Amino acid sequence: AGLIGALAIAGAAFADEGPADGEPRDSMKDRVAEILGIERDDLDSAMSTARDEYKQAKQDERLAALVENGVITQEQADEIDVWEDSKPEIMDNLKKFAREYGRVKGDLEATLATLVAQEVITQAEADEVIAWTEAKPEYLDELREEMRGDRDGEREDRRGRHPYSRHHRGGPR
Repeated sequence: AGLIGALAIAGAAFADEGPADGEPRDSMKDRVAEILGIERDDLDSAMSTARDEYKQAKQDERLAALVENGVITQEQADEIDVWEDSKPEIMDNLKKFAREYGRVKGDLEATLATLVAQEVITQAEADEVIAWTEAKPEYLDELREEMRGDRDGEREDRRGRHPYSRHHRGGPR
């Protein structure tokens, strides 16, 4: 299973590029499935499982680091974990749908209404998204702002310059 997961992730990287001859993007995944001697549905399932496991592991690492550094309590980490794990499946495609079918910047409910009106998602899916966002732990927005501030501070230390840019060669400024 580990080998298939690793190959699936590698296949996903290539599949995202798409073939140069204009064929559908999925042709790379079809070819990977053929090489592995498995059905395309099995490859898609393995890729989905690997992606979910990777996301969960990264989430667990971030939360553990925040607890270890005293930024949040273990109870808060557990609450965030439960909330993230309850994320509606439609959320994985919501940004893509909003880009393709129209979004109302800064207004999730209006964007969802647009997607429902165009029959891209169902009203039940829209309601599920709203319920999930309303269930978000209250301190998460504050935590995100704090984390963003930390990243901004790192940028200021570098004076906004990428370490490999032509303006950052280690010499006098």
